[in-house]
Amino acid sequence: MPQKPTLESKLLRRYGPSLQLASFGRLSHDELMEASHDCVKRAARSNQPQVELVAARLLENPVNYKTWENEHAGLMRNVAAERLPAAQREAMLSASFSLIHRKALFEYMREKKLRGEQRERLMQNFFPLRDFTDSMRSEHMQYVRSSASFLCVEHVGRDLMFDALFAAPLDEYDEIYREYFYAHCDQIIADPDAFTLPAELINSMKNRVGEWRKALLALTQSHSGTWRRPKF
Repeated sequence: MPQKPTLESKLLRRYGPSLQLASFGRLSHDELMEASHDCVKRAARSNQPQVELVAARLLENPVNYKTWENEHAGLMRNVAAERLPAAQREAMLSASFSLIHRKALFEYMREKKLRGEQRERLMQNFFPLRDFTDSMRSEHMQYVRSSASFLCVEHVGRDLMFDALFAAPLDEYDEIYREYFYAHCDQIIADPDAFTLPAELINSMKNRVGEWRKALLALTQSHSGTWRRPKF
């Protein structure tokens, strides 16, 4: 009986020449941080309002910038610690996933325009032991720092590692994670009598996120493939 193809093998078959990876030399921590500093400065004059706002929040406040710099340096230290380019790619992609997750809560509140009791209920769910006002302030700055770091890892992955995974494939993962996370948050703030998705469906969406993450990480080791949205 033929073995069922894995998601990784489907992606390799379908995502074509765009995943042919050019070689790059191992990147040092100093090189990664220099590229990141430059990326934030460029973001401030990118002519993209949301991107410029994120950069401005950091650049206008030395304390915020230093906090971001320290956090981002830790992420880049994990990448720089890897000795092989393929391992650096994998570490950078892992950082991308964690940043997508970190900024998702504030993005949800902003896009849903949450106010009042719903917003308090959501924050209470994620931060049960913290004051609401303090949680909101902290989550906003978490979003700003994570968004800035995400811009940087996208730039390094795409332009210094020459890795197409940091373009359309990472956008696809962002969409899939957002679909799951938004559905999860919808459940939290829903009125008791409102229709909600079955828990089995939410869990299935969560499992799908994990499958995509695992498959994309595996593709950091590959030098060929075709990038198209897989059909399920």
